[in-house]
Amino acid sequence: NAPICVILGSLIDVESTGLRVIVNQGGSSNVTVCDPGSSGAISLNVWHHFALTWDGTTYRAFLDGALEGSATGNAAPSGNGKVVRIGHNTNVHYFGGYISNVRIVVDGGAIYTSAFTPPITPSTAISGTELLTSCSNRFKDKSTSARTITPSSKPKIQPFSPFAPSAAYDAAVNGGAGYFDGDNDYLTVPDSTDFNFGSGEFTVEAW
Repeated sequence: NAPICVILGSLIDVESTGLRVIVNQGGSSNVTVCDPGSSGAISLNVWHHFALTWDGTTYRAFLDGALEGSATGNAAPSGNGKVVRIGHNTNVHYFGGYISNVRIVVDGGAIYTSAFTPPITPSTAISGTELLTSCSNRFKDKSTSARTITPSSKPKIQPFSPFAPSAAYDAAVNGGAGYFDGDNDYLTVPDSTDFNFGSGEFTVEAW
C-alpha cells in the first residue's frame, strides 16, 4: 500500500496495486474516483503517467492515458490548509522508486477529459500551474510561484526521466526525477490558499 504520489493529504493516494483516488470535498465528504479493485495493476520498473482532473462536474482518474475511474463531484476539493506531500501520506506509507514531473494546475482547465496519449516531453508551467517539480536537476518549483520544497530524510534527484534522450542526456531537455528509497523519503510544500481549487477546473498529474 505504498503511495506512488500523494498530493494535498487525502486528495490523492496512488498505490502500487492500482490506483486509489479519493477526493475530499471538505469535512467528511469523500468521493472515491477509483480503487485497486477497479483499476489495473501498476507494473514495476516501468514509468507510468497518472492524472486526476475535475471539469466542474466529474472527477476522472487516468493511468497511462486510459480512464481508470470517474465520479460526480458537487464541489472541488479544498486544498487550503493541507500540506502538499509527494511520496508519503499521513498513514506512514512511503513510496520507493522514482517520481517525476509533478504538476498541479488550478483554474487552468481539466487538461484531460477522455483517453489520451501520455506526453512525450517534460511538463511545462502552463497557465494556472501552481506547482511543477521533480523535473529538473534539483528539487525546485518551476512554476511562477517558485514555492519552497523541503526534502525529508534523503530523497535524491537523478538524471533519469520518462523521456528517453535522443542523444547524450541533457537535464534541460530531458528533465530529471526524484528517487525515494521508501524509508522516510518524501517532499513537502507548505499549504497555500492557491491550492484551494474553489469552483475552478483543475488537473494534478505526475509520472
